[in-house]
Amino acid sequence: MHDGGLCDGRPHAACTYCRTGSLISRLTLPRRAFSGRYFEMTDQSHQVDFQAAAHLYKWPSLNNSRREDRAPYMVVNGTLDQCIRDFMGKPEKTRHLYEIRTKSQPPLVPDVLSPEHVIELSRLREFL
Repeated sequence: MHDGGLCDGRPHAACTYCRTGSLISRLTLPRRAFSGRYFEMTDQSHQVDFQAAAHLYKWPSLNNSRREDRAPYMVVNGTLDQCIRDFMGKPEKTRHLYEIRTKSQPPLVPDVLSPEHVIELSRLREFL
């Protein structure tokens, strides 16, 4: 069953996240319990600390492709939330050149976030 649009880990044909096979649907997210008019979190084990220190890195590129012979350089030094916002502000066609590095927060946040992972965390942040 879905509460507030979040998947509880069981596949549902009507669920956008289950249908697309996104990161959010593949992980067991915190279940939400209905209490009056508001949803409240009943499982704190999968919370993401968006205020954790993080760094947004950009890979040098040639013809819009990463230069693997060069090291990425830092463009933002701040919180995970700031880095996600800055990343999402980049043009979609250049996002593959960026990555976010932060302290690992298993199971949702690895220490290096790929562009696809950042997009999924951005979606998750909208629900929390």
